[in-house]
Amino acid sequence: AVLNADVRAVADGVVLYSGRLTGFGEVVVIAHKAHYLSVYSGILSNVSKNQAVSAGQRIGSSGDKSDQPMGGLYFELRHLGVPVKPR
Repeated sequence: AVLNADVRAVADGVVLYSGRLTGFGEVVVIAHKAHYLSVYSGILSNVSKNQAVSAGQRIGSSGDKSDQPMGGLYFELRHLGVPVKPR
């Protein structure tokens, strides 16, 4: 991962979680319309729980290896709790 690269929200939503999780580093989870969630880990967050975010808004930056226990920046999109392929 590139150090200090911007990480941006994929869509409008509200931050459900922003903090550290063992084994994942710093994690941000955003709730979106139609029961979608986006999950980002290995980032240095600049958002907080219950904060509204807009599509394309900077939510943090990539860190270095010490911030990325999974080996880099991680992104996941979920619908009704099930991982889906982003389109």
